[in-house]
Amino acid sequence: MTQDPPHSDEAERAILGACLIEPACITRVLDLDAMDFYRHANRDLFAALVDMSRSDTKVDYLTVENYLRDCGKLERVGGIEYICKLADDVPTLSGLQEYARIVSTKARARTLIAGMGEIQRRLFEGDDPDEMAPDLARFISIGTVGKYREYTIQDALADLEAYQSGEAPGLLNVGFDVLERYSPAMGELTVLAARPSVGKTALAVEMAERIARRGDAVLFLSLEMSGQGITFRRIYYDTGVPSSRLRRAGTMTDVDWSHTGAATARMRDLPVRLYSGVFRQMDLEAVIRAEKIRSNVRAVFIDHIGKVRLPRREPRVAELGVLTEGLAATAKELRVAVFALCQLNRQSEARDSKRPSLSDLRDSGEIEENADNTWLLYRESKYKEDADDTLEIIIAKARDGSTGIARARLDPKTGRISDGEV
Repeated sequence: MTQDPPHSDEAERAILGACLIEPACITRVLDLDAMDFYRHANRDLFAALVDMSRSDTKVDYLTVENYLRDCGKLERVGGIEYICKLADDVPTLSGLQEYARIVSTKARARTLIAGMGEIQRRLFEGDDPDEMAPDLARFISIGTVGKYREYTIQDALADLEAYQSGEAPGLLNVGFDVLERYSPAMGELTVLAARPSVGKTALAVEMAERIARRGDAVLFLSLEMSGQGITFRRIYYDTGVPSSRLRRAGTMTDVDWSHTGAATARMRDLPVRLYSGVFRQMDLEAVIRAEKIRSNVRAVFIDHIGKVRLPRREPRVAELGVLTEGLAATAKELRVAVFALCQLNRQSEARDSKRPSLSDLRDSGEIEENADNTWLLYRESKYKEDADDTLEIIIAKARDGSTGIARARLDPKTGRISDGEV
């Protein structure tokens, strides 16, 4: 006996009945799509109600009947008899959001079943499991994270009000006052580029900490340093106890142990997920999707993209372009802010002025083109002994924001970065 896919006739009819009884309910369920409804009749009726609402057409039993007749779908939905019966299927209007949640959950379950069936079929046909990993992660994210959604003028007005009131949920505060005006939006790819030993990792670690302290989940993928190296660096920034003492037997004092214990206790409670190792592009995307589901991460740091294992079927610069294009797509789809650290080529150091520019990044393929934002780091003291340790964060590209230069303080002893110039 064939089992019907997951669905709830009761919840579907309750939503439609509520919208007919009180047309204002239609705007409260616009996150649903007609395809979320399992019954074809319910799909057609919901699509008609949404179309009528958006065209400011009066919604009642008579106008809905005429609309469906004009579309040639009245009989397909069961006629006026079915439409009139829907009002009897509404337990309470106050339960509308719960009915919508049930319908959405059942729809995602059907999507997962269909996707897993396709994965199973391909595995039986001998497809490479490694190559299928991104498809599997994508099916899971569609089934559990979200889907495509129309963006309306009403959405724009709501976002505008939120931005102007300073309560915009679409921006990510990275925790630095000097960077607040350059906050990236959720769903954007920010490339953070510099020459070695300027402060890329230090800035990324500090931003991750500050974002997490605000309660937002963070994913940190370290391809260059070990997980221990990143964690010991975090302890060092917090306590001032250098990694050399942390690693050398018998060198930590009682005070060091006290400070380290307090620091690790604070870190343990922060929503930071740290992974290190060798990653391919498909691994990066799979981990990001998995952590979006697991902990609803809002910020992802990848240190750094030059260490991603690529197939080497094309020139390196072309492959990096494909990589960043994929990261940008993943960020947008999952609505996470992705920070991709990148090492600049030596060209900037061959000039009299060592300060980097976008042209230094353009030689690295399509990285700059794929990025929504590009931050270039520069520290004069790397090249001049008598210079101070101000770290310049050059906002060289901001797709929907302003460019400029933010200046932070880099402690030469600990490497920690803080607000304000030296």
